[in-house]
Amino acid sequence: MHTPKSAVHENEVKATCTQEGSYIEVVRCSVCNEVISSTPKTIDKIAHTPKSAVHENEVKATCTQEGSYDEVVRCSICNEVISSTPKTIDKIAHTPKSAVHENEVKATCTQEGSYDEVVRCSICNEVISSIPKTIDKIAHTPKSAVRENEVKATCTQEGSYDEVVRCSICNDVIKSAHTIS
Repeated sequence: MHTPKSAVHENEVKATCTQEGSYIEVVRCSVCNEVISSTPKTIDKIAHTPKSAVHENEVKATCTQEGSYDEVVRCSICNEVISSTPKTIDKIAHTPKSAVHENEVKATCTQEGSYDEVVRCSICNEVISSIPKTIDKIAHTPKSAVRENEVKATCTQEGSYDEVVRCSICNDVIKSAHTIS
């Protein structure tokens, strides 16, 4: 009859984060060293050792679209993905062009004009700001003076007329002087 020693581990293969380990649990006789029992055992995989998180699959943000990336943590031993979290990147600010006049209505001698002072993005052309502005009326453009309301002189009464200057655009009276002849 054998006298058993304490069990020992033989042929041990260490576990990794990708593979189970193993060993044989062997009990030998303390007198003759003959193997009394031999039992294969497994060792559970060890936990992954995380590296610092990195950005992968990055899509840059623009002024019209959010960007995105995956925040990925990999194992420093086997490089397997431990976690991957999708993240968004806020849109970037528009890049303004110089202001321009749009929707312009020319001023006349009878009516103010107007326009919109518009600033657009130099990348996407979207309107960043639009401010309505007015244009003062323009001055009348005088025609040559003419006689109007003329009353001919008679032997008993003086004559008279109005010397009138009108606008060549709207025909409004710009200046009128009554003259007796």
